[in-house]
Amino acid sequence: MTGNHHEVTVTPDPAEPLARHRQRIEQRLQEMAQQYYRMSLVEITRLLTAAVPQAATLDVGWNMFLPGAVWMQAIHDADGGLLWSNDWEPDPLEQVRYACGARWYQVEAAIVGIVDELVQHELLAPVEKSSDWTPLPSEGPIAMYRIALPAPDTVAQYRHTDPHEQDPRLEVVVDRDPNLANDVAVFLDGAPVAATVTDVDPERVRARSQWRELAREHAGRASPAAAARIHEAFREGESSVFITDD
Repeated sequence: MTGNHHEVTVTPDPAEPLARHRQRIEQRLQEMAQQYYRMSLVEITRLLTAAVPQAATLDVGWNMFLPGAVWMQAIHDADGGLLWSNDWEPDPLEQVRYACGARWYQVEAAIVGIVDELVQHELLAPVEKSSDWTPLPSEGPIAMYRIALPAPDTVAQYRHTDPHEQDPRLEVVVDRDPNLANDVAVFLDGAPVAATVTDVDPERVRARSQWRELAREHAGRASPAAAARIHEAFREGESSVFITDD
């Protein structure tokens, strides 16, 4: 097979549709990774606060030379007060029993397993040790992580609200103010995303020529389907008493 395919490059040009498709997919992967991260923290919080209700942060260590060598080091409250330390002997949480019959060491192993998954997927970033860190049990290639646990209402939302049947799920929250522009927040599968808002409001534009020009501007930036709906909305709005001839 011979021939020179000069039009094909090893790396697609960023302006090519193929490159943009890849960028879109990579963005969705990052958004899904963040959702997985948040759900994992909810699971950690659910397990941890059952035994330590005031827990607000969790300190964990990871030996970078030993795969799977992750451990819980300390638990703090919202004010930084130490609630539990891996160095305490005897461990006051050894007497904890969960509704399923599980003991603390089993729950600790489950939490460590979740943390290990986050570390392996590079969803946790090591933080610099400061003066309020509990002393480490050993020296060496150890990365320390301080995990801020999600608020109780976030945990309750995940625990008691079923996933939406639609896939993907698009949610739009509009905060209306009669004296200011509306504040619009858009969420795709629970993750905030940027959105282009077209506000069709005849009261804001009185001249017919300006109204039509505004319709062209908005439609020109929209997808074909959205552009068709924008043109339709502006045509309907043109019959408003607020729109007058120039």
